Amino acid sequence: IMKTRINYLRKNGFGIVLWLFADDSASWNTIAKKNFPQHLNDLKKQGLLDNASTVVVGLELNEYFNAKDVAALVSATRAVYKGKIGTHTTSNNAGFASLADLVFYQVNPGTPISTIQATVKSVKAKTGKPVNMFEMERHPDNVRSKAALAAGAFGVGNW
Repeated sequence: IMKTRINYLRKNGFGIVLWLFADDSASWNTIAKKNFPQHLNDLKKQGLLDNASTVVVGLELNEYFNAKDVAALVSATRAVYKGKIGTHTTSNNAGFASLADLVFYQVNPGTPISTIQATVKSVKAKTGKPVNMFEMERHPDNVRSKAALAAGAFGVGNW
C-alpha cells in the first residue's frame, strides 16, 4: 500500500520525504537499532526508497537515539540510498546536523516570526546545511511558512 501511494504521489509531481523512525515507537526503535543495515536493506528490497526525494532518519531523534546510533543509522541509509538525508530533533536543537545533508529544524509553537527568520539564518550559518523549518506550529501556518522560506529555508512543514 505504501509503495502504491509513493508512486502515485511521485507520478503527480510531488516530492517524497520518507521518515524512518518516530518518537512514539520506542519498542520498534530499540529493535531496529540492533541492526540498522538490515532495516535499510529491507526498505531497499521492498522498493520503498526508489522514489524518495529525501530520507529523514527520524522524528525527534534525540528522544531515543544518541549520536553514535544516529551516525550508524545515517551510514546504513547511505549504503542503500544515494539521495539527500536529513535529521530532526526536538525544538531548538540541531544536535545531529553534522551527520546528514539537511536539517529539519523545529521551534516551539508560538515562536514569533522574527525569531523564526533569525533561527533559519542562524541554523544555516552554524551547520552549513540547508534548513527545512518543520513543526513551527501544531497546525498549518502559511504566515510562518512564508517567513521561513523568505529567510532562506528550502522547505517548511506547516504549509
